[in-house]
Amino acid sequence: MSLKKLSKNELKEFVSELVDREGDQKVYKKQVEDKDYIDIADVMVSVFSEYALHVAVEVLREVNMNNYADELAAAEQEHYESNSVETNTDERTDEYDESEDEYEESEDEDEEHLDEYDEHQNEYDERQNEYAAPLVSAKEFVEKNKKKLIAKVVEANALLDVLHNNKVLDDHSYCKIKALSSDKKKMKKLLTGAYLASETACYIFCDFLYASQAYLISKLLNY
Repeated sequence: MSLKKLSKNELKEFVSELVDREGDQKVYKKQVEDKDYIDIADVMVSVFSEYALHVAVEVLREVNMNNYADELAAAEQEHYESNSVETNTDERTDEYDESEDEYEESEDEDEEHLDEYDEHQNEYDERQNEYAAPLVSAKEFVEKNKKKLIAKVVEANALLDVLHNNKVLDDHSYCKIKALSSDKKKMKKLLTGAYLASETACYIFCDFLYASQAYLISKLLNY
């Protein structure tokens, strides 16, 4: 990543916003004070690892340096697409020999997904019954309570881990959302996108909330 296009004053403003940024991963003033753009970039990579580019874009937008942010965002997307192409090319070298096995595995996965769907649906219905509230589908619940969920849900990182492990979020979306600086920003990105478009995704989402934040679900169901 490169910050060399920033002027001295712009770099100073960038650093100030970076240090003020909230989140589990944080850059401290003593790490970047009086450092040049190369040292600052190195610190960001050491702190945020693969999320460093995304964090830089976010910070640039916070200080209204949108032109720089757009350039860096384009570079981030290009880097992601390049890695995806390389990965796909490597995978194709073995694709022919493994095709029959993959077909059988695909059938097994379909059965597993159906079982998972039924399991999540049953768990969701059982948990709803615990609160004696009128039954609504998980998707209806998410759509109806979107604003309140954005404002009230905590432990967003744990939720993102569950969605990623259950294939609701791909690697790129997972990293992009998790790099955001607060639970509220993460929930807003998750719930205003198309990530929870399917009923299964909503069941997994709601099941996590039932297990970890039952008080919130109870309140929303009986609202």
